[in-house]
Amino acid sequence: MSSFHLLRERGFFICINEDPWEHHFEAGNFIALEDITPERFDEIIRNHSFIKLSKKLPLEQWEVAEEKLLEIFSVYIELCSV
Repeated sequence: MSSFHLLRERGFFICINEDPWEHHFEAGNFIALEDITPERFDEIIRNHSFIKLSKKLPLEQWEVAEEKLLEIFSVYIELCSV
């Protein structure tokens, strides 16, 4: 499975902003991988000086935040082996 498909299936976003210090999910900063093609994903990676991936965790899920963060960390570890 490619990195794109792995991240897409798990609901990740990629930063499209030129400023790595912006962290909001408003338009122009992050885009959901489910909304782009693998080719667009590759283009973003090739044309940016950094790669920033993120996943939304609603505050309503605070009680399970530790579990969710471990799941996200596991995805990052899996990416290292792809």
